[in-house]
Amino acid sequence: MTSLVAFIPHSLVAIALREWKPLAEKEYASAQNNLGLMYANGEGVSQDDAEAVRWYRLAAEQGQVPAQFFLGLAHGLGKGVPQGWVYAHIWSNIAATYRHEDAAEFRDEAAKLMSVAQIAEAQKLCPRMFREEPQGVLKHPSGAEKHRGSPCWGISR
Repeated sequence: MTSLVAFIPHSLVAIALREWKPLAEKEYASAQNNLGLMYANGEGVSQDDAEAVRWYRLAAEQGQVPAQFFLGLAHGLGKGVPQGWVYAHIWSNIAATYRHEDAAEFRDEAAKLMSVAQIAEAQKLCPRMFREEPQGVLKHPSGAEKHRGSPCWGISR
């Protein structure tokens, strides 16, 4: 998982944390994602998967695609949340729809491990994570519109 955090010299991690935390608290999605990565990797903070998931979720719900992928990974690996393929599939599928490089592969691998009932559950839950609008348009919480082909269509095995 390459991220902006990976490119920060160790001596500057404390500065990055000091700068990103107030931005993350003001709902800047990229800062939230970066804090998630810092907590996941123990960079400048104590390693804490639950705290990483908290920041990923805040960023993912605003449409931050890398955070959507990392949240899917967390669900798939059971890091910071109970392990579960349904949410792993949903979040990686959302990220894949927005062309995250690794998300489609992870989603497809998750689908191979899911039962038909789990796929049906993912199909049922995904639209609830988005506000459905008329004419087949879904509005992401960030305000971005996705037409048919949105992450909630095509969840299958």
